[in-house]
Amino acid sequence: MEQNEEFKKGLIKGDVETCEYLIDSFCDKAYSFALYYFGDRFLAEEAVRQSFAAFFADAAALLADNTPAGAYFAVLKSWCDGKYNEKRKENGGVYPYELKAFEDKAALPYEIIKILSEMNRKERALLLLADVVGLKRTVLCEIYGVDPDAMSTALSVCRDSLKEKLSAVGDFTVKGGDV
Repeated sequence: MEQNEEFKKGLIKGDVETCEYLIDSFCDKAYSFALYYFGDRFLAEEAVRQSFAAFFADAAALLADNTPAGAYFAVLKSWCDGKYNEKRKENGGVYPYELKAFEDKAALPYEIIKILSEMNRKERALLLLADVVGLKRTVLCEIYGVDPDAMSTALSVCRDSLKEKLSAVGDFTVKGGDV
């Protein structure tokens, strides 16, 4: 299903097929983002449920000037930021990131997850949306309300920070292939 104006109208009207398509399209990426953001499977599940509910409740306003991806992931990020601040407040200003949630098997190497857990929430969210979820630069610009040059700079700074921290752990450079 193409995500055009008809698709937006279907979301606004609450068309079941259109809404299910959106959920199917974004659910795994949303869960991955929330899991790596929080380090907590239960919070990740809650983030996905609550963000979809909030998105559908206010779809008309959210989709007025945004793409479905930009609008939904902005809602998800906002919900996660709010819950993160709430959890920090409950824990005396510290967020209790749980690395043990990733000890079995994770899509990302454990070293990267550990470094992500130590980053501030803004850096972590941007890296996750860009490099784990794989959102397009235009969608990231929508979510953050910045121009493409500012987004490129922010991504570059975050990625450089991640590379620097990884270099202390080991050699994570990619070898081989054409450049």
